[in-house]
Order: sequence, then C-alpha cells, then structure tokens
Amino acid sequence: MVNGSNRQRSPLKKWLLALGMMMLVFVLLNPTEDRYHSWLEREYGITLEEYNYFDGKTFVKDGERMYETGHTRNALFFTIKDMEFYDMDHNELVYEIRTVGILGTFFERK
Repeated sequence: MVNGSNRQRSPLKKWLLALGMMMLVFVLLNPTEDRYHSWLEREYGITLEEYNYFDGKTFVKDGERMYETGHTRNALFFTIKDMEFYDMDHNELVYEIRTVGILGTFFERK
C-alpha cells in the first residue's frame, strides 16, 4: 500500500522540481542596471556619461546632456522601468521609455 502511494506522488514531485528550476532561471536572469544601460545605448544611442551621489546620472545623446527620472519596479522574476529623459539645458522632455526586463534583456512596452 505504501509503494502505491509513492508512485502517485512522483509526478507531482517532478512537476514541482521543474517549476522550481524555472523560477530559479528567471531569478538568476533578471536583468541588472548595467544591462539596462547597454540596452539603452544599443536601442536609443543614449549613453551613461557619469554618475555621482549628489547629481545622479547624466546621459548623453548626440552631444546633448540629459537626466533621467522615473520608476523602477524590481520583482523577483522581472524588472519594469518607466523612465523619462529631460534635456539639462531647457528642462524639456526628450524621451519617455517604458521597458520590461526579463530573461537577461529588456523589451520596450507601450
């Protein structure tokens, strides 16, 4: 009787193990801030120029300096970023970029 009940549980154990492995992959491949900056440079040509504690991050595109504001929501399996880039000289909105990061890269969302 005991052997029969073990056989019924083994598919459940395999399913839970597979689910746990998939969750581990998602957690390990949640993209970092450095990957976001690489993606931003590749997709938009916006480069991180400098970062300091008091002024924050300064970005450059085509010789024009910008600063970034917005929200980052980092869940365990993915990252959502809603960022706005403003011209430093005129304080005008230049870009509004919304992304979701999953499996090591970022994708633009509307």
